[in-house]
Amino acid sequence: MDFSDFVEGPLLWIVFIVLLAAVANRLFFFALKIAGSGNPQRSGPGYYLGSFARFFVPFHMAMVKKPGYALLRYVFHLCLFAVPIWLGGHIVLWSESRFEWDWKSLPDSWADWMTLFVIAAAIFFLIRRAAAREHRTQSSALDYLVIVLAALPFLTGYFLTHGTVDSIAFFKSHMRTLHVVSGEVMMLMAALLFVLMTVPFAIFYLAPRMLFLVEDFRRRSTWIRILLVTLPLAWRLAVP
Repeated sequence: MDFSDFVEGPLLWIVFIVLLAAVANRLFFFALKIAGSGNPQRSGPGYYLGSFARFFVPFHMAMVKKPGYALLRYVFHLCLFAVPIWLGGHIVLWSESRFEWDWKSLPDSWADWMTLFVIAAAIFFLIRRAAAREHRTQSSALDYLVIVLAALPFLTGYFLTHGTVDSIAFFKSHMRTLHVVSGEVMMLMAALLFVLMTVPFAIFYLAPRMLFLVEDFRRRSTWIRILLVTLPLAWRLAVP
């Protein structure tokens, strides 16, 4: 097995499983937070489903203070999520895999424009951080690296699809591998961010309430709350 076969085979599945585990970990702690809130005035299916929706669509004060910038960020993240899942080339790989999964893809022109939007938005975010003093002083090298790693799979994917840099022999021969590796790095980065988001919650919120949560888990209502929180995402993952 050569390097490209390893990258597109075992390594890809390992990274994908790590990402799913990180997402499940984040959802589990989020469900614990909702189930352990203990506020009788904020209970019932409506509250839990609303909390779940706000978790994925957090329209906070930035939407009021900077609506244009906030909208740009939301569309950027929407494209980050939609293009890899509904790209026709990726769906073909799933249909040819052992799972034989298939679903409707985005039109190629849409995928191209969404990809270019992600690349352009990433460049804008980098320039904004470097040019604006208030952002530059609060940014570290890691902040720039996260933006670059998020955009790199889209850049390599666009080059691979359109043969933009095929005139360079190295890129013509290895662009597919570069695209897969950059995608794996982005998925690992996302998994790491999901895990890090749960660490402060586990230390500062969950630990002092552990005894109460253990008591809550003996009640049927607690499991019903967790089910109500996680069921919508499970449905979305199972039924594209």
